[in-house]
Amino acid sequence: MMKVSEYGASLFRDLRKRDGLDDELLLDSFSPKMNEDAMFKFQEGSGKSECFFYYTENKRFVIKTLKDLELRRLIKKGLIENYNAHLKKNPKSLLARIYGVYKIKVKFMKPISLIIMENIIGSNSQELEGLYDLKGSSFQRFAQPKTASSVLKDNNFLLNVNHRLSIGPYLK
Repeated sequence: MMKVSEYGASLFRDLRKRDGLDDELLLDSFSPKMNEDAMFKFQEGSGKSECFFYYTENKRFVIKTLKDLELRRLIKKGLIENYNAHLKKNPKSLLARIYGVYKIKVKFMKPISLIIMENIIGSNSQELEGLYDLKGSSFQRFAQPKTASSVLKDNNFLLNVNHRLSIGPYLK
C-alpha cells in the first residue's frame, strides 16, 4: 500500500500551467520506460541536508528529497502562496521553479518527502563554467571543491572575481 500526499496542489498546478507544462509532459518525463537508465543515478547532495537528487532522463526536472524540518518550513502557512504570488507577479524571476511538493508513505517504510523542480541546468551541463548554490549568506558558505564540477557556495563566488554577475535594473 502506498499513500501520496500533495501540498499546495492547485497552486503548483497553476504554476505548471503558466510555465506551459501539461500533465502529459510530466508523466512522460517521469515514466519508468523513459527513465530506465537514469533510475539508478540518484545523487547525494553536497549540502548539509544530505538530500538526494534525481534528474529525469530528458533533463527537464529534478526530484529532491526533503528532511521533515524542510518540509514543515516549506508548507508553513503562507509560504507556498507567497512563492506562487511572487512568480505570478514576476514571471521572469530567476527563482528555481518548484512544480510539486509531496510526501510518500509506503507500508513498512519511513515516509519520504520530496519536491519536483525545474532543472535549471538542463542539457547544458557541458557548457557550465561553474556551479554555485547561493543562499545570500556568508556564514559557513564555503565549499572545498573536490572535482571540476563541484557545487560551490556564496564565499567561493565572492572570492572568484571572474564570476561577477551584472544584472540590469529591469531584471533586478
